Amino acid sequence: MSTHTILEADPYPSPTMSASGARLKPVRSVAALAFFERFAAPVQDICRHADAWGAFEDDATLIGAAALARLSGATFWAQIVVAPQRRWLGIGGELLDIAIHRASQAGGRRLIGSHSDRAIEPRRLVESQPLLVARRLKHGQAQVVLFIAEASSRTQGGDT
Repeated sequence: MSTHTILEADPYPSPTMSASGARLKPVRSVAALAFFERFAAPVQDICRHADAWGAFEDDATLIGAAALARLSGATFWAQIVVAPQRRWLGIGGELLDIAIHRASQAGGRRLIGSHSDRAIEPRRLVESQPLLVARRLKHGQAQVVLFIAEASSRTQGGDT
């Protein structure tokens, strides 16, 4: 199996150019898992069954990844990792926006994740969202819950 086959969730994705300059597109969950492991991020078993997105530079280098999976009912789990040398570009926020939007579309009201309680970047990322956030520190990990507002009944381009 080629690297291209592993990365692509859809053989003809239309990548979205983001404000950061990264190209955001769906990837296979195994690609996100490999990216997380590359940067020593703790990986949840659920990641293997998650929807995933990648952030790519122009030369197709994967510089960020996000995974999203339903845990139960309206609760979703997300994991986002961005290459350390690219964290200042805002890619994490763009990937988190995708995860929140997709969870909301699927009826999600809670998005959970965790990060080291000493890590500044994930905390800033979570706090940058206009959502209610709950955090609990346990054994050196910050367990975070983002509460997603109910999706609007307005359809895109239509009336309410």
